[in-house]
Amino acid sequence: MSYEEAVKLGCGFLGFPLCFVLEMTPVELVVASEGKAEWQESLAETILTAGWLSAVLERQKRIPPLSKLFRKKKEQKPTGNREDFEALKKELGG
Repeated sequence: MSYEEAVKLGCGFLGFPLCFVLEMTPVELVVASEGKAEWQESLAETILTAGWLSAVLERQKRIPPLSKLFRKKKEQKPTGNREDFEALKKELGG
């Protein structure tokens, strides 16, 4: 990855300040950009879903209670342990 590509990716697409981009490795920039692309795709899907749901509800004579429209949240249990976190932190230089 050239310097220009790294700056365009880091400052343009990711919106990071230049000083932050210059401290990142090319692999870190690529991983961050993949994460941002996934986030943008998820946001686009959410917007489309909201628009679709709005159109469906507009056509109904009786609107169901809002609580029935929400998904039930599953309780998430943390994965890994403190040692895994510390090892990852040390590996990333933190």
